[in-house]
Parts: sequence; structure tokens; C-alpha cells
Amino acid sequence: MILKKQITFLKELLKRNWNDPVWSKVISAGILATLGLFGTFLYAFFRSLYLHVSFKSIFHEINNYFLSSTKVNNIILWVFILISIIITYSFFKNLKKKIQLGNKADKNSTQKLEKPLARMSSTAFFSHRLSEAFPGQRDLQWYEPKEAVNRFKIFFKNPISFKPDQGSYDISSDPVWWFRAGSALNITNFKVISKTKVIIENQELELKKVAVYVSRFYKKSFIYLEAKAEEPVGIYKYPENHFKKFSEDYGYYTEEYGLLGKKIMTRQEYDDKAMFVNGIRIDASNAELRERCLTDYNMIIAAKNSPFNSNKFDRESGSYFNDILKGQNTIENFIEYLKVFETETN
Repeated sequence: MILKKQITFLKELLKRNWNDPVWSKVISAGILATLGLFGTFLYAFFRSLYLHVSFKSIFHEINNYFLSSTKVNNIILWVFILISIIITYSFFKNLKKKIQLGNKADKNSTQKLEKPLARMSSTAFFSHRLSEAFPGQRDLQWYEPKEAVNRFKIFFKNPISFKPDQGSYDISSDPVWWFRAGSALNITNFKVISKTKVIIENQELELKKVAVYVSRFYKKSFIYLEAKAEEPVGIYKYPENHFKKFSEDYGYYTEEYGLLGKKIMTRQEYDDKAMFVNGIRIDASNAELRERCLTDYNMIIAAKNSPFNSNKFDRESGSYFNDILKGQNTIENFIEYLKVFETETN
């Protein structure tokens, strides 16, 4: 157990320092020195077997060789010293250049990631992205998960969030939102996990059904998304029939967890930005928050300033979402219901 902890500690130590331009050279030199010493032991061992003499005497011979002195011409000695100085100077000069280039690259990356200024309203932006990802479509159309993921790559391409324009009330810095009966959030993050699975903001969604509605009133267009239930990640314990009971009462059930590389942590560890692995404290400042659907789940994606961003939608739409998941209602009926939002938005 103690040896396992030491190995884990060494792995984390090497991982933290390997990308450092100076420490990586120190680590490399240490590895080479260790390999050289190991090679010397192997040479002494096999030489002792071949000559039928003791290992100690062979090793003593090697030791005497390194400690002995030799007569060398001064010109050769000074040439060697000069070459060593030139090589050392070139090494540190190149190292400094690489560090400066790395800093410059980081600075350029930061500048590239700087958000552009918002130039249009959220409803205009949403309508424009729909026409790019779903050209020629009008009214309602269903898409298979694989096809939907390919279209989403276009719809959610960067940028999807902007710097706010202080001079205009209608211009939105976060034009795309998801909505579900009292829950809503702007979408600034989209990732493709597989041919049928995506991450929207921090939600993991294994797609089951996708419908796109392009209304003649462009402000009312939306994307309907339905996700499959997935297995828990395995870090929480749940009572029997917990998911079923919870979904009957509230419509769906999800679990939140943190992800640091391939390491899974609880939501509490994610909030505290640290976790322990084999007794070693691991910094989790760079962990990602994930939310996984443990029952079927649905929502719509629409413009921030669409009519669905309203108290009326929050109060009344829950039964439609839940009944669609249960097979007791249809998306077509849902669209008929949403037509009342053309003029009433509060």
C-alpha cells in the first residue's frame, strides 16, 4: 500500500513538471543518469560472467578507470572546453527563445479567444444559424440523432457568445438559450462526444429524438431535443426505484459530477476544487462540471428573447414536456400550444 502511494505521488510529480521547459531537462538528465548507472551495472555483471571473475573486482576496475588521471595535450583540452561552452550557450539561448515563443503563443491564443462584439438581436442570430444548419426547411421536421449532431456542429459553431454591446438594448451577448418549464440557461459551450452524444453547456445528452421547428414568425422558431436515459457514473448510491419515483413526481432525474481528465469526482469535490486519490491530494481547479440524464429528458433550444423566455412558459409548459416523455402527448400538440406565445410574452 505504501509503495502504491509512492508510485502515485511520483506519477503526479512527473506529470506536473514534465511540461516545464527547465524541469523537463532536469528530469531527462536524471533519467539518462539512471539508465547510464544501470547500464554500467549490467556491463560489469556480464563481464564478470564472461571472464569468470567476481563482480566486485570488475566493478572496482571500472571505478578505478573513472578515478584515474590521463595526460592530455593542452590544445585538445582547451578545444574541448571551448566546444562545451558553445554548446551550453546555444542550449540556454534556444531554451530562452522557446520560452519567449511559448509566452507569445499563449498571448496570441488569448487574443484569438477574445469574444467578438455582439452585432445582432438574439432572435435574428438564432434565425440566421437555423438557416445555416437547416437550409430550406420550413415548419416541423424530425432528424435522426447522427444527422442532428452533424447539423449541430454548424449551428453551434463559434462564436455563440459575444461581448455585450452597451449601446443597444436589443443586442444579445448570449443569444442561444435552452428552456424547460422553470429552468433556463444560456448556451456558451457545445462539444461532440460521439456520433449521437453531445454536451450542451454542462449537460451530457445521448440523443434520442430531435425536431426543428422553423416558424413563419422567426422569433418563435426552436429546436426540440430529447435525450435517452444513461447509467449512473457510479460514485453515488441511490435507493431502489429512486429514478422512477422522482421522474413521476418531477418529470426527469439527473446527476451532477466533476470530471478531471478521466477521473470522476462528486459534485461536492468539484465545488471544493480538490479530491484524494490513494491518499494523495489532487488539485481539481481545472475539472469540468457534468450533468448526466438518468431518465429520459427533453428541452427546447431557442433565442434568448424568444416568446418562450416568459413567466407563462415557465408556469404552463411543464406538463407538456413531461407528457411527451411519457408518450401521452406529441410535439405537434406542443407546437399548437406554443402559438399562443405569438403576442403574449409575460
